[in-house]
Amino acid sequence: MSEEKKVVRVKLVKHEWPDERAARHKRQRNIMLVILLCGAFFAGGFGLSALTRSSLGNGTEMDAKFSIVQEVMQELWYFGKDAENLDETLLNGAISGMVDAGGDIHTQYMDPEYAESFISSMEGNLVGIGIQYTSALDINRIYHVFPGSPADIGGLKSGDVIIAVDGIDIRDNDTVDLAELVRGEEDSEVVITVDRDGEVLDFTITRGSFDSSVYAYTLDDVGILEINTFGETTANGVGSYLSQMKENGIENLIIDLRDNTGGYLTTVVDIGSYLLPDGDLILQEENRDGSVVQYYSKDSIETIPFENIAVLINGNTASASEVLTAALRENLGATVVGTLSYGKGTVQTSIPFNDGSIIKYTKAEWLTPNGNKINGVGITPDIEVELPLAVQYGIPDETAQTVALDSVSQECMLAQINLDFLGYDIDRTDGYFSEQTLSALQQFERDHGYEVSDELNAEVLRQTSMQVFDKWYDDINELDPQLNAALEVVHGR
Repeated sequence: MSEEKKVVRVKLVKHEWPDERAARHKRQRNIMLVILLCGAFFAGGFGLSALTRSSLGNGTEMDAKFSIVQEVMQELWYFGKDAENLDETLLNGAISGMVDAGGDIHTQYMDPEYAESFISSMEGNLVGIGIQYTSALDINRIYHVFPGSPADIGGLKSGDVIIAVDGIDIRDNDTVDLAELVRGEEDSEVVITVDRDGEVLDFTITRGSFDSSVYAYTLDDVGILEINTFGETTANGVGSYLSQMKENGIENLIIDLRDNTGGYLTTVVDIGSYLLPDGDLILQEENRDGSVVQYYSKDSIETIPFENIAVLINGNTASASEVLTAALRENLGATVVGTLSYGKGTVQTSIPFNDGSIIKYTKAEWLTPNGNKINGVGITPDIEVELPLAVQYGIPDETAQTVALDSVSQECMLAQINLDFLGYDIDRTDGYFSEQTLSALQQFERDHGYEVSDELNAEVLRQTSMQVFDKWYDDINELDPQLNAALEVVHGR
């Protein structure tokens, strides 16, 4: 297990579940139309009109409407002549509309392409080179290399700036997509050219699979276990890391579940079994009929005890992550540090179709070991700690407006927050463009080679944000107040 300083991923924008993102897009459609279309296709293509009639009573009028809508869209609709795969497109949209009408954002129909992406994200293992990077102002800087990944084996390091892929210069090149250039088939090679502290280096990386769901390191004799998702392979990785920690004499543990939006509950039970004594209750599921199923720590998994445990959470900590957080707090007295979690207290399961599409639906609500429900409520941390405001904002785009002295704007507020984080002398962070703000901004411009101006423009604003994240990722362990609060907890300070 690496002893080197490692960075923690921090999302720069408010998280949306895939379910929520899809739901938001669907709401832009005419929902009533797609519901009618769904009925039309059920009646015309799937032979379910009898089921519809038995559920709704007299189906004569409804069948007539369905038939008319189906004929309109397939044969009379003007733009239908230009549509490819019209029947399939309308069918997918219609089914999605019917599912969406239920009002549960976590119950969702996924077309084959989206379903494949969703399943891949849940498996934990990815094929690629194994890096995470920030991209702004034409600078693509690696901020994490997954341990054991092709990038790690090949020699890439956090802080490297990617300047070319397979000889294609990506600087000041708006026509290329770095992710697309790096992505490729397993066992294929890709040449990554980086700028490392002013030296240009080439690395030939063989693409392959790697576990992106979990990794660990030590800091101040404390084991830091970061779980990114609860995938199929995550529990094995957790067990391996925890065993290594114990072999190295580590007695205190911090589990970082920030931005972990969940995964398989079976994986949570396995991970909980490494940390909880045999027979401890991990979670409860309340089914539609009111029955409750309880899940206990498995005696088939050897417990790896730690003296003190702290759990890091934030507003993007959801579902399976909340299950583990509650189980550790209620069973072991683990201290929860960070901000209020998301509050997803429902359980989903999926039914696949022959064409590769999936319907994912909510089957139960889960409860903590003490019987508490967190759906829509979340988990309140024992110690509430916010991240610096500067790192909670993303990189602004090029459309940010130019701001003049004595005006008030969001752009100026972000610049003030950024400059304050970077150590410049700022008198306020409310968005009012004061003389002191201008003085600090002009000093920043001189420090970074910009022409000194009496205004704040988009390029300089973006540069302040980029400098924030350079500083943040370069010294994350010292700057992260949530991590430092957790370290104080497990050290008993």
